[in-house]
Amino acid sequence: MKNSLRFSLIYVGVLAALFAVYFTARVFENEMSEQQKRDLRETASLIKNFYGQIPSENFRKNLDSIASKRLRVTLVDRDGMVLYESDAKAGKMENHRSRPEIMDANSKGIGENLRYSVTLNAQVFYFAE
Repeated sequence: MKNSLRFSLIYVGVLAALFAVYFTARVFENEMSEQQKRDLRETASLIKNFYGQIPSENFRKNLDSIASKRLRVTLVDRDGMVLYESDAKAGKMENHRSRPEIMDANSKGIGENLRYSVTLNAQVFYFAE
């Protein structure tokens, strides 16, 4: 009887520990994701504020310095035409007008979307302003 009770307590303790680890990891993952979204929104806002104030040749150099392996920068006009792309040739890219974040940005001022990128083979958060 004591062994059965002891086994049950150990079993419940292990389960509780596993649940605690799982939920802690989920909370941490969500917090990190939200922090990355805030950083991306801030970067987009900075780019928007400086766009048009800097000559186009200098602006492209500045965008190149902002972009990195973890931050892809794409400049799109209201019609969806790609004007600048940090990871590819802008002139060879398809029109972005039908992308959800671009449509929302055109109608609401900002747009964001979390979707799977075939190019990057990962879930990617997109933000447009």
